[in-house]
Amino acid sequence: MNVTVHDFRQEGMSEVINAETAQVTMTLASLEMSYGPFDFDDATIESKVEEGKLGNYALGYERESDKAFIPTYVGRSDTDLKTELKAKLSTKSPTRKKFKFGYCATAKAAFEKECKNYHDFRAQLENEIHPQRPEGTEYPCPVTTCKELDNS
Repeated sequence: MNVTVHDFRQEGMSEVINAETAQVTMTLASLEMSYGPFDFDDATIESKVEEGKLGNYALGYERESDKAFIPTYVGRSDTDLKTELKAKLSTKSPTRKKFKFGYCATAKAAFEKECKNYHDFRAQLENEIHPQRPEGTEYPCPVTTCKELDNS
């Protein structure tokens, strides 16, 4: 059996094993964010992100060799994505020079996307804890194997 190793850090990777043939299929995860990557600065946030919209974001950098976006932090806003991103500017660093984002219709959708991104990319993320539920809700983590958030 030959194994080829690729650097898939710009897109998360999970493996699926076929029990009958013992073949391993690697599938790429995606941030599923429609906008970016953009420079992570106040002027760009101001011009690219709409006020009062819920959504998700990823902070990261572009790999020199192929300009692939490498996420190092994922988050969300249940009220105003623009305000949340501006608040995160104080965390800008060499691994947080770019950002991507996407809008969501509901806080539940934003929470579920943040959870998925956290689990898909956690090996490379600087996030220290599992995403918290939106205030006043008991939404379960959509990742069924999650043991970090009480899904009861």
